[in-house]
Amino acid sequence: MVTEKCATSQIIRLSGLPFFAQLLESDKAGAKELQVALREACRDDQHASETVSRWLRGHSQLPTPADLYSSAREVAEEGRIVQDARSAERRRKCRFCDGTGWSVVYELVTWESRGEGTYRRTENI
Repeated sequence: MVTEKCATSQIIRLSGLPFFAQLLESDKAGAKELQVALREACRDDQHASETVSRWLRGHSQLPTPADLYSSAREVAEEGRIVQDARSAERRRKCRFCDGTGWSVVYELVTWESRGEGTYRRTENI
């Protein structure tokens, strides 16, 4: 979860955009809503920072709470794609499965009967 301190610092980063001063003068609740949206949409402080950075790189106007939710979702999806690519790379390097995710094990199962009962014996081949 995003800390309040981090959310506040990220909203301050947006203060250079047009209409931010009017937002603070006319409606302090609007700035609070941006902070709430950032805290709810992002899973941690790094995610919040990347969400605001992405917005600042691509836009010149102040975001709405819906814009922050959307931007956070896009950042999270990009993170999942990168994580999936890393996971696939690790699987390709696996000495057991050769990147398939599957491993084949052959076992020889024998049954022995000794006086009181039957016993199962297993050996890997």
